Amino acid sequence: MPKIINGQPQARASIIDDPTTALQTAQELHVWIINDFLTSGLADARQFPVVKVLLALGVLKLYLGVFGGDEGVQDRVYTQERVEMLLACQASEYTEVRSRARSL
Repeated sequence: MPKIINGQPQARASIIDDPTTALQTAQELHVWIINDFLTSGLADARQFPVVKVLLALGVLKLYLGVFGGDEGVQDRVYTQERVEMLLACQASEYTEVRSRARSL
């Protein structure tokens, strides 16, 4: 709901109004998804409950589906640490975790 000043509705500032801010915010989102969300989610591959790792694997699959062809994305996603985490997911005792990790 817009603010009303002097009886006139005021437009809210939008991230789209400033392309530089939009690009910076998008870059920060990419960094957060890859470095924070995926890494912490995949780190829990062998722990119960597996909801967090299943969510991380699902987001990773979607992320790679959308951005996987972009230059440098594969290198940023498949670091040594994350590859080891994905291998741990494939060795999980939970069937759904194993199958999702293997589908990547």
